[in-house]
Amino acid sequence: MTTIIIPCHTYIRKYIQAHYQQGIDLLPLRRDSFIGGFVINLLDRSYQFRKSGLYQDQVVFYVGELIFKRYGSNMTDANVNFFNRTIDNMFRESMYRAIDLAISVKVDYKDYGDVKSLKKQRKYRRKYVLVNRSPDIYQCIIDYCRMFGITEEDIMMETLKKSYYRYRRAYDRRSKVFGS
Repeated sequence: MTTIIIPCHTYIRKYIQAHYQQGIDLLPLRRDSFIGGFVINLLDRSYQFRKSGLYQDQVVFYVGELIFKRYGSNMTDANVNFFNRTIDNMFRESMYRAIDLAISVKVDYKDYGDVKSLKKQRKYRRKYVLVNRSPDIYQCIIDYCRMFGITEEDIMMETLKKSYYRYRRAYDRRSKVFGS
């Protein structure tokens, strides 16, 4: 059994650990999970990562002998940065979906038009309208981060809030252009 140490931000380590299991510091690296397959594809046999001050934490995986012999156990600087960006994007996209779900949880059922005549014409469709309850976005972000044990010290909540608003603005622009 060989260990692979990948420098990362603290919130990324906590996010990955929550995906595997709470409280485990040594994570299994297998192809049957997205993160495992992703990391295996980033491995390199010959290159040793130079320790930089950019990352304040690390995530530790263990690999079996077959994967170690085939792929190695080192990562290039570029692959470490790519790993962190990709997991950060996964974290944020998951957060965006959780906030959108919290905003649009309440679904109203509405019928439009004369139901009997529309049924005869086979034009009758049920329409679901999302009702915006306007929850506090900041509180949604805090609740989402709490699920993974991420605190304000790990990543600033204001940064995530701004990121969500940028995502929402881009989503609204795309909706207007493509009409969805």
